Order: sequence, then structure tokens, then C-alpha cells
Amino acid sequence: MSLDANFVLNSIASLLTADRQAAAFAHYPTLRIHTRNLHNALSIAINDVNQVITMWRAELLAEPSIAVHVEPTPANAYRVIAPILIQNVHQTAAFLLEETRPAPAVGLEDAEKTKPSYSDFIKLGSAVRCFLDALVQAAYQLATFNGLQLNYKFLQSLLSFASVAPPALHANIVSPDIQAALDAYLALSSKDRRNSSFTKDAHGQFPQRLDVAAERANLPEQLRNNLKLVFSFCSDFVHSGYISVLALDDPTDSVIMGGSGDAFVSRAENFAEVKLRLLETCTGAYTHLLIPILEQAIGETLRTAIMPSWTITLESARTSLQMVTRDVHRRLVEPVRRSLITNGENACIECRCGGHVDLAPPHHAWDRYCGRCGAQFTLLELPDEVDYIISDLGAGDVLGSDAPKIAVLPSDLRAKLERLVERHRPTRDSEEFKYVVISDLARCDEKSLAVPSMCTTAPAGDVSTPLRCFVPAKSLERCAVVQVRCNCGASVDYQVTDATLVADCDGCGTRIGLIGVSGDGVEIITGLGANQQAVSIQARDRFTVPGIAINGYHNRTMVGAAAQSG
Repeated sequence: MSLDANFVLNSIASLLTADRQAAAFAHYPTLRIHTRNLHNALSIAINDVNQVITMWRAELLAEPSIAVHVEPTPANAYRVIAPILIQNVHQTAAFLLEETRPAPAVGLEDAEKTKPSYSDFIKLGSAVRCFLDALVQAAYQLATFNGLQLNYKFLQSLLSFASVAPPALHANIVSPDIQAALDAYLALSSKDRRNSSFTKDAHGQFPQRLDVAAERANLPEQLRNNLKLVFSFCSDFVHSGYISVLALDDPTDSVIMGGSGDAFVSRAENFAEVKLRLLETCTGAYTHLLIPILEQAIGETLRTAIMPSWTITLESARTSLQMVTRDVHRRLVEPVRRSLITNGENACIECRCGGHVDLAPPHHAWDRYCGRCGAQFTLLELPDEVDYIISDLGAGDVLGSDAPKIAVLPSDLRAKLERLVERHRPTRDSEEFKYVVISDLARCDEKSLAVPSMCTTAPAGDVSTPLRCFVPAKSLERCAVVQVRCNCGASVDYQVTDATLVADCDGCGTRIGLIGVSGDGVEIITGLGANQQAVSIQARDRFTVPGIAINGYHNRTMVGAAAQSG
């Protein structure tokens, strides 16, 4: 398709006059949680780094000169300038933190108040651009100690600022020495200003300065490119106006979403998503670019080794930011017993961060998130027989299972589980969640994980029981009552604490022997040849009635003692 100017102009005209649509694709509650956690972590890290900056500045001022040199003279001025460069970044961070505060949760009656204004978006973009510009300039300077570049940046900014600033502000930005430097700078031609004996327009653009600093800090390529994109996005958003006005124009309809305690409109979700993405990028720049270069610069400028306590503080700040950033957009898989969902039961997911997620019918995906770290959970529904799961992360409990928690397993079973993990742990080579299941840890084969079907318990040999039935070994081990059905039609409750494996039918008085069987089968084949018959395993349902294993039969449920012995 060949394009001409007319086609593009008409396309723009159509877009500018089209009705605006309301759309929200992200999960608003967790956007706010992640923003809150990043905001708090960045604020704490900045305070910690500030303590190091204060001590660094005092050490520099106490020395006659600093260790690093720049051409053509020792960089003694950097004793003052270097710490102030970081403090300047922190001044812009105050603006960033002010504009990235998470919105509070509101009720349905206040949902319309969640809609941000056009100026809210613009202030956010300005704060991010200002922060990244200051951060990259500081990182560049601490990586290069390029005094000529700093002179050029300062005098060029001062030239425009002093021309517009009211006289009351001049005292803060102009001194006799600076005025002399500015006069000399003004006397130069535009070309000479870029390369003189006291100025040099080196790496004049943001991407160029970022590349220099990024090489020094070993910044990951993806984050480097993302920083360039975000800086360009914020610049275009703040400066050009065309796209920002088009993107932020009010939609035709204002749709209220969320619930009674956390309602919002689509534009609030859009703003929250942009805010989180920008704050995440800024946090990444502070974590992976500024802190590493700062630590290097301190080591280069001091004539003695950097204080161990300073290193610990900087590394602690970096680690805490990395941990919080790692949780952003985290989605976890929670194995769950299938009947917990179908029976409409309540449950509680224990999040890795120590938080809890309460599950209640109808178990909506929207409600499955941790209010502490913001992790969202996908439920992996498993058959009721499954006790444990093994994934690439290791072994895990199944929510709603009646198996002992892994944390309280006896040492022999814990050791067996560790061997099973070592042998069967899947490798994650894609986004697909791979897993294997364990239905009976004590009895499963370590190679195949299969559980053999075999008798595990039976009434004592000298006990006469005209009828016998098969029940799962796990029902006898995990339930207080095992309920079977007599051939007369009556339900018979066997109290497991009796330990006799014999139940008496109140309906007909028949004594029923209970035979425990392993495996997850639904029936047992008894007899030989023409006498073979399929007998259902009873009391397989351990979850419908708490503490009671109830009947799960579909065919013949009892077998005579003589036939059983045969």
C-alpha cells in the first residue's frame, strides 16, 4: 500500500473526531498495591542512601583533594559537586514520589472521584522525566567526572534561566564568579560554546549519557532500552500535546468497575497502570544504575577504602528495591482440591510474603490477590485424591487437602519427598506450568509415583464378619468416622478410634468388616473365574462432610466373607 500526505492527514482527522472509548485491562487493586510497595521502598532507600551521602560529603571536605583526577587539573571541585549531584536527584525524587502516591480505595458512591485530570497525567510525566534526567546526568558525571561537560550543561541552563527568572531569584543562581563565567560563555559563538577551553558538549543527548553510564554500571540491555523509551514517552507526552490530548480525552461513557469497597472508573485504572509502569522504571534506574555508580564513585574519590558500613547500607537499599520490584506483576499458581471449589467451601491461601488471601464462594478470579504484596493467584484444580504437587519450584501442599502439611512431615517422609523432588521436578522452558502429583506419599513408588492397589488393614483373623467392604486406607487414616452402607440399605458409622475394623449395622445387626486398600481405584475385583465380581470401594469421599468419609459407590458394595477369602 502506497501512502501519501493526504491519506495520513485524513487518518489523523478521523482519529481526532472519533468517539472516545472506555477500556481497562489491568487489575486495579493490585496496581495500587504494587505502586504503594514500590513508593515506600524507594522512599526508604533514598533516606538510607542520603545518610551515606552526608558522610561521604564530610569525608571529602576533610581531605585536601580527592583521589580521582580529570584533565587538565585535579577535580577538587568535585569534593562539593559529587555529593550534591546525588542530592539533586533526591530533590527530583521528592517530586516523583509526590506524583506517584497510590490512590486510596473508595466506595461506589465515590467512584467518579477516582478519575484523574489531564493535569494529573502531565504532572506524572513531568516528574518522571525530571527524575530520570537528573539521575542519568548524575550517573554520567560520577562515571566520567567530565568537568567540561558539567560546565557546559550548567552554563547553558543558566543562560536561559537567568534571562527569564525574576530578580529575586538571581541571588540564588548568580555569583560574581559565575557571572564572569557566564559573560565569557556569552562572548563565544554558538559553535564555540560546544567546545571551548572550559566547556564541551559531550554526550549531549539523554540516550548518549545513559549509554556511557550504563556501560559503567553493567546495566541490563532491556532496562537501558526501557529507560530510553520511558524518557521519550514522558518528553512527548509533556511537550507535543497531540497524542496526550487524544489519549486522555474523556470517553463517551464512564463505566464504574470494581466492588463496593474498591470502585473505580476506567480512566483511574489507565492512570494507575501508567503510574506503576513509570515508577517501576524509575525504581529500576535508581537500583541498577545510580546506586552501583555511586558506590564506585565513592571508592574512587576517597583516599582510603570505602567504609564497610556504607557498602552494607547501599547494598541493603539495592536489595530491598530488587525484592519489591520482583513482586510487581507476580502471578502464582495455587494447587487446590477440586471439590473445595465445587462444594463452595471457604479457604485461605498463604502467600509467600506472609500475607493471606481469603477465598469464598463464588471464588472469583478478581478477588484472588494478596493485599500485602499484590501477587495474583490462579487456581489449579486437582482431583481430591492428590496430596502434594511437584513443580519447578519444588514440592507444595494442595489447598484443602487433608494430607499433613509438608512443614510437619516426619523426617522419613520428608526425606522421601526430597528424593521425589530431585527425581521428578519438571523443568520450566516456557510460560506453561508443568507439574506432577503425589496421591500417597508413604506408599507411592519413587520411580513412577504410582500407588499399588493392595490391602493395608483388615479385621483380626479370629473376628467373624459375615460381610466385608473395601474402604480407602486414607479414609481410615484421616477421618474420625468411616461411613459404609450395609446390604440392608442402612448407613453404618465406624468410629476409627475403635481400631477393630468392625462395624455393627443398627438396621439388621450384621457385623461388617472393613478392609483398607491403597491406591485411588473405585472398585476391587474379587473371586476367580466365574466367581469374579466387581465390588465398589466405599467411603471414598472424605471432604463433603468434615471428619466423615462417606459412601462413594456405584455398584455392588459388599462381599461375603467366604467369597472374600476365596
